[in-house]
Amino acid sequence: MRRFDENAMFTVSQQCYKENMYMNIDQLPAKIKENFTTVKKVKYAVRTISVSQKIEDVDCCIVQWIIHETTSADKNGRKWTFPQYLDSLRVFEESDDGNGKPVKDPRNKGGVVAAIILEKYFNFMKSFGYTRGFLLAQVPKPGTEYLFFMRPSWQEKVQLTQENLLGWYNKTFGEMKKNGSIIGYEVLPSNNVPSTNDSPTSVDQTRADKEPNNYLIQITEDGGNRQMNGTDIFSPMSVEIASSQDAFYDNLFDHSLEFSSLRWIRYSIAVLTLNVKNAVADDKKKREASILKKMKENAKKAAKKSKRSKVQESQGAENQLE
Repeated sequence: MRRFDENAMFTVSQQCYKENMYMNIDQLPAKIKENFTTVKKVKYAVRTISVSQKIEDVDCCIVQWIIHETTSADKNGRKWTFPQYLDSLRVFEESDDGNGKPVKDPRNKGGVVAAIILEKYFNFMKSFGYTRGFLLAQVPKPGTEYLFFMRPSWQEKVQLTQENLLGWYNKTFGEMKKNGSIIGYEVLPSNNVPSTNDSPTSVDQTRADKEPNNYLIQITEDGGNRQMNGTDIFSPMSVEIASSQDAFYDNLFDHSLEFSSLRWIRYSIAVLTLNVKNAVADDKKKREASILKKMKENAKKAAKKSKRSKVQESQGAENQLE
C-alpha cells in the first residue's frame, strides 16, 4: 500500500499464479527465440498482478499486469520473465482549466503505480534466478482495450499513442537502471514481431507503430542467484478468469461488466473480486482433494510394500529353519 495524497490509497494484490503451461516460442522475436533453440518445451507460469485505488471505501482496480515467467531455463541456463499485458484505467475525470485544456486529477496515478510495481517485481524476481526479461510495448486500436472493457468517455478522449507509450517505457527503464533495479535494456526493431491472432492487441501500422518497440531487459548478471523451487514465490492460484486476456474478456461479457463510469467501475470490480475469491476457494478445494488423494495412494503403496516385506521375512525365516 502506498500513499500519494490523502485521497489516494493503493493496494497491490495477486489474482492468479497458474503453473505448468507451455510457451509457443514461435511468437517471440528472433533475438529472443534463439535463446530457446535447444529447449524442446518451454514451461511457464502466468501471474496476474492487480493494483486497486481506494475510492469511498471500495477498491477500484486501476492497473493490471499479466506476466509470463519461464519455469524452465533457456539454453544458457537463464530464467526469463515476460510482462505481457498492461492496462490502466482512469477512475476520475480530468477537470477543465477554464480554457478548454484538461487538468490531470492528482489521484490518477496509474502510470506512476505501474512503474513502481514493475520495478519492485524485477527486484523481487532477481532472488529467484531470473536474469532476463522481454516486453512488447504496443497500444491497442482506439476503442479497444487490453483488459478493461468500455472505458470512461474521458479516457477515450485522451487515447494513449504509441509514441507516448514508448516514451513511458524508456523513461521507466531509464529510472530502473539509474536505481540499480536492472542492469540495462535494449530496444529491438518492431519488424521482428510476428503476426498474432490476438486481434484486440493489433494496431494500425502508422509511423509510430513502426518504431522499435521490443524491450530486451537484463535484470541482473547471469549465475549466482537462487533457483526457484515450486511454490517458493507464491502459492499457486489457478484462477482461470485472470489467467489471460481472452479469459478476462469472457468473464466480463458473461457478467455484462464494463468500466464506462466510476459507478460501473466500482460495480464491475466488486463482481470480479467476488468471482476471483470464489475461483481461489474452488482451486484450494481441488488442490486439497488432489493432495488427499495422493496421500491415500501413497499410504496404499506403503501398506503393500510393508506386506510384501513381511511375507519375504516370513519366507526367509522358514528357509532358515529348514
